[in-house]
Amino acid sequence: MTNKSMGLGRPKVELIPVFRAIRVLRRTQIPDESEKILKWSHIGTIVGQMRIIALSTLKAFWEGCPTYADVKEPALAWYRRVLRADWESPADLKQDFGSASILKDGRVVFNLAGNKYRLVVWINYAYRVVYIRFLGTHAQYDRIDAQTV
Repeated sequence: MTNKSMGLGRPKVELIPVFRAIRVLRRTQIPDESEKILKWSHIGTIVGQMRIIALSTLKAFWEGCPTYADVKEPALAWYRRVLRADWESPADLKQDFGSASILKDGRVVFNLAGNKYRLVVWINYAYRVVYIRFLGTHAQYDRIDAQTV
């Protein structure tokens, strides 16, 4: 039975699922060399680099007080290194940062500037997102609860 015999007046058209069509379009736009580096998620989006929210939190810390200016370079070095990372689990993170302390629920504590400063982040490994929760001196870190900041 065709569409004409059913009284619809238009020929039957086969539709391609939208997510499959988008995946095909995205893959054709990427050069072959990049294809080796990038990974595709199950819904057709590119994953492979961490996103950090937000650099402004780091900047506000060292710009807010001149005595904290010495953390600028170590914090930016950490930022650049994390942007290039691809962590699927805490084990991947520990391979890159052996001195990082893994806490519960995706929380991680990094030591910056020779353990003078502490950086607390929450990581959503599935979406490759790092949320900066706290940056402070070692003494300031001792006064907070890293699980709740």
